[in-house]
Amino acid sequence: MKRIIDDKTKTIWYYSESGFPTYMAIKVYRERNPSYEHCIASKETWERLCHTNKPMRL
Repeated sequence: MKRIIDDKTKTIWYYSESGFPTYMAIKVYRERNPSYEHCIASKETWERLCHTNKPMRL
């Protein structure tokens, strides 16, 4: 799973090609960063986000 953190909007975007159950791990990340909104990106949204942000591996 990869993520993009947008500090400007306080949003963390997640993307995984495998999908479920990988997304089950997001609960742990939500607990670590409660002040951020946590979103799952579709493939199209992820590609758009990658044009303006650098993704990070978890």
